[in-house]
Amino acid sequence: MLADSALPRPTPLTHYMTFRNWRATLFWSWAAVTFCAVCYIFDKWGFDFSFAARRDIDYRMFKNPTELPMRIFGLPHFIVALLFVLSSRRMKQPRNIAWFAGLLAVGSAFCFLFYRLGAHTNAFLMFLFYFYFLIHGFRDDAYFYKAYGDMPPDEAKTHARIMVVLQCLAIGLLLSLIWPTYAQMSLTKPRLADPILQNFFPADWPFVAKLMSTFMPMVLIALFALWRIARIFPDGLAGLWRTHRPILAIQLASLGIVLLALVGGPWTFNVVVLMHFVGWYLFALYLLGRNPPKEPPRGVWQWMRTTRSGFMTLHLGLAAVVTALIAVDVYGFGKDCWLDVVVGSKNFYYWTIMHVTLSFLPR
Repeated sequence: MLADSALPRPTPLTHYMTFRNWRATLFWSWAAVTFCAVCYIFDKWGFDFSFAARRDIDYRMFKNPTELPMRIFGLPHFIVALLFVLSSRRMKQPRNIAWFAGLLAVGSAFCFLFYRLGAHTNAFLMFLFYFYFLIHGFRDDAYFYKAYGDMPPDEAKTHARIMVVLQCLAIGLLLSLIWPTYAQMSLTKPRLADPILQNFFPADWPFVAKLMSTFMPMVLIALFALWRIARIFPDGLAGLWRTHRPILAIQLASLGIVLLALVGGPWTFNVVVLMHFVGWYLFALYLLGRNPPKEPPRGVWQWMRTTRSGFMTLHLGLAAVVTALIAVDVYGFGKDCWLDVVVGSKNFYYWTIMHVTLSFLPR
C-alpha cells in the first residue's frame, strides 16, 4: 500500500503544469478551429452574403474547420518528430536503429493494408484508425504527466503501472460503447456500411442488447481493476483521485470529447487529434525552457533543436509552408496534382499511421 501522507487537502488543478498546459492546448485548438470556421464562410460563398452561389468544393481550402488545422499542425508535428528522433543520441545505438527499422516496416505494412482494404472509404478501418490514434494519445498524456513532474515521485513504478491500467480501461470503455453504436448506425447510413460492423452482432438483436453485450463486461472488468487499484491507497478510490487528479481529469474530459463523435460525427475526433499536436508543441516549449543549452548552439539545426526560439521558428515555419502548399494544391490545381499526395486530406491518414507506429520506439 502506498504511504498515507496525512491526506492533505486537494490541490487546485491549476497548480499542476499538466492541467495548465492541457487547458492552454484546449484554448489554442478551439481558437484555430474557430478561425477556420470563420474562413469557411468566406471560402464557400466569397463575399456574396446573399449565399446565392458557392465555390466548387474541390477549390475550397476551409471546407472542414476541424480537419484543416489538424493537417496544418499535424504535418509539421510528424516532420519535427522524425527529425528529432533521427538526430538524437539514442539513434547511434544499434538496438534503437533496429527498433526504428522494425517499426518503419510495421508502419509501412499497416499503410499498405489500409490502402488495400479501402482506406478512408472503409468504415471499419476508420474505426480501427481512430482507436489506434487514441492509444497513442492517451499514452502521451501519461508521458506528459510524468515529465511535467506532477506524477508522485514515490513508488514511481507502481504509479506508472496504474497509468497503463487506466489507459487500457479508458480505451476499453470507449470501444465497448462506440463499437455497437457504429454497428447500429451502419444499418441505416450507407457511408458507414461495412460487413464486419453490420454482421458482428446477431441481426435480430435490438440496440440495447448489442450495447450491453460489450459495455457491461467492460464495466465489470473496470470495476475489478479499480477495486485492485483502490487497495493500493489508504483511502481507496478517493486516494486514487486525490493522487492522480490532474491526469484523471484530463482523460475524463478527453473521453467526453471523443464520445461527442457519437452525436456530432467524426469532426469532434479531429479536435482530439489537433489537441494532441498542439499539446506536444507546448510540451516541447516547456522542456526547452526548463533545460536550456549549457553553451550557445552550434549551427542552425542545433539552435532549432535546443532553444525555444529555434523550435518555434522550425515548427511554425513548417506550419506556414504546409499552409501555403495546401493553398496551392486547392486553389491552383483543385487537389489534382502531386502536392495532394503530400498535404492532401486523404493521404494524411497514412502519415498518421506511420507516425503513431514509429512513436512506439523506446524512449
